[in-house]
Amino acid sequence: PDRPVANAAIDVYNGDRTTKVTTVTTDADGRFRVDLPPGDYYLDPQPPDASRPFPIGTPQTVTVQPGEYTDVTVSYDTGIR
Repeated sequence: PDRPVANAAIDVYNGDRTTKVTTVTTDADGRFRVDLPPGDYYLDPQPPDASRPFPIGTPQTVTVQPGEYTDVTVSYDTGIR
């Protein structure tokens, strides 16, 4: 079953991926929140332990609308088949 990934860093870039806007870290429940102005962003999840190759996060593009938070689910591949 799916389980949250705690203490994972998620790099947030502008929509065209030319500038890193911020990095946010998931909490113990695998959740995160970051205040961003409206626009398109590219989320690049990093492995929770940089010395290990797994789990690998799936990057994605997200659009933030004015005046609201956007729910995002970041998926990680454990490499277990």
